[in-house]
Amino acid sequence: MKRKLIFDIGSSRVNGALVVFNRKKEASIERVFQSESIILPETDLHRLWKKMALLIDGMVKDFKDSALAVDEALVVFSSPWYFSEIREIKKDFGEPVAITGDFIEKLLTEDAENFKKHYTDNFNLGVGDLMHASSRIMSAKLNDYPILEPLKNMPDKKTQTISAFVYASAVFGEAAARIKMALEDCGVKSVEFQSSPFVFLKVFLKEGLGDLLVVDIGGEITDVIVIKGGKIFKMASFGRGLNYAARRLGPSFKVGLDEVMALLSNYIEGKLEKSFQESVAQALKDALTEWQSLLKEALEKHIFPDLVPQKVFVTGHGGGVAEFKKALNLPDSAKFTEHGRPFEIFESKPAISHFKNASYVLNKPHLSLIGLYSTYAIQ
Repeated sequence: MKRKLIFDIGSSRVNGALVVFNRKKEASIERVFQSESIILPETDLHRLWKKMALLIDGMVKDFKDSALAVDEALVVFSSPWYFSEIREIKKDFGEPVAITGDFIEKLLTEDAENFKKHYTDNFNLGVGDLMHASSRIMSAKLNDYPILEPLKNMPDKKTQTISAFVYASAVFGEAAARIKMALEDCGVKSVEFQSSPFVFLKVFLKEGLGDLLVVDIGGEITDVIVIKGGKIFKMASFGRGLNYAARRLGPSFKVGLDEVMALLSNYIEGKLEKSFQESVAQALKDALTEWQSLLKEALEKHIFPDLVPQKVFVTGHGGGVAEFKKALNLPDSAKFTEHGRPFEIFESKPAISHFKNASYVLNKPHLSLIGLYSTYAIQ
């Protein structure tokens, strides 16, 4: 029996779960930790992080007070607390050389450091602002010939040239250091840090889903991740999420920001009286017009003319709002998909089948990411 602590670090809230695994890799969720949701009058990442740091401290304290023993933790960062991009690596050796496992490891380590240096140099970041940089091969060619499962099939092959597309990422250093120190103080011996796109990829590959468009709606940012052929193919982001919709709703119903978050939560869970529920739905539809336009712009500028899978998985802390899914019905969405058809919302919940009690423990829409991340943790 093994326990693992899972943390979901979103843009404006923190959730956690204590997951128990047995030798058969069957799992159950022993404890769920939830924070409040932060919303500021306007997006201010510096102020937002200060509040997020307090939420993280509170979450770790709740875990410590539970007196539950855990050896390992998985911490997954959503935007804006990580940097990532798809990068191309090219090498021409001038003559045939044998590819070894050590060579691949060195290649990826060098690229991760180059990625980190690029962001620290170009975004006015300090050396410690980015941590846990890594590069992972998505696809590769030797002598211009594609190699299936590159990590498995490249070693021992001879080649004059190698080219690879990698997913490079690093997490916000201050957050990672703070969490690691706090968890180690609680007796946690090993802490793994990941960015959400990589975890999405691994979870959906476990489910046999190698082609999917993931729309991750956070509090302040929406990420669009294209998974094609079992790899992260392209990504795009824009600065509108659940909190944007909330800020637009406040004046409509003459309530403050804290009240509007409670209103949204009750709306998502269907707790409002029918006529009020319909009023909120219409207000959300009106509020999400700009979100829909920015989604289309992100697809056009950062992904098109490459085409995306028709199936769309909507997740994140705003994923439970039906109006976001309806807003995916872009008037000309068919031009973006491989089969020339409109987007099709994929409603399956990959985590549920792996956990005996997920359906009633993870019973809030904002806990859906905890289910996905816990699925990733089943190794």
